[in-house]
Amino acid sequence: MGDTNPFLNILKKENLSHAYLCIGDFQQNRNDFEKALENIGISLKKPGHFVFIGDTFKKSDADDLNAWYYRNANNEDGYTIAILAQESLKIDAQELLLKIFEEARNNYIFFLFVQNGTEVIPTIKSRCTIIELNNNTNNSLKNDNEIAKFVKMSVGERIKHVAEQIKNKESHEIRTYTEKLVRDLIEDFYTDSFKENPLNNNLSGHSKDILEKLLKAQNSLADNHIAPKFILDYVVTIL
Repeated sequence: MGDTNPFLNILKKENLSHAYLCIGDFQQNRNDFEKALENIGISLKKPGHFVFIGDTFKKSDADDLNAWYYRNANNEDGYTIAILAQESLKIDAQELLLKIFEEARNNYIFFLFVQNGTEVIPTIKSRCTIIELNNNTNNSLKNDNEIAKFVKMSVGERIKHVAEQIKNKESHEIRTYTEKLVRDLIEDFYTDSFKENPLNNNLSGHSKDILEKLLKAQNSLADNHIAPKFILDYVVTIL
């Protein structure tokens, strides 16, 4: 039986890419990832690597990455890597990340782990080798079913459903919920689940309009001056 490690066939020392977009859960695939790095002579025990593991990669985190890079820009001692593993990527953080990608030297390798690829801006995607990871199928299926039900609800039903989800929640919890809902809806769009909604008489034009509005909502979430509840109210009415 062959090795099921998803990284081994892609991470080859003689043909390493500058950046990798890994779609899937970092912690679930961490052992395979570290094994593949060791296979090409990169040890995470070596000092100097940049590692971010958290819920949201913000502009301030991108600033830290930028400062780390410039402190170590002249390092020639083998490969230095940055690992960014998160559930959400702020748009302004991605813009700075793109700048770092464009300027980084050849001995720097970036690994960007995301739960799904829909929130990653196209200019970053185009600079990355994409690695599809094995995720928890049962959890994904459960989430897909929940989103499909949400899409089929009437506006009134969605408003009531969301009100229950955010009841007694703090502002940061509402933001996290809203970010995840928007990501899941965008993912649902890309998998054509909107076709199951009988209200979509003009699927092509209607779906395009929905996607544009969802992406607008996602971009607005990067602006901390806009209350997440306001964005959530907008999202539940556009489907």
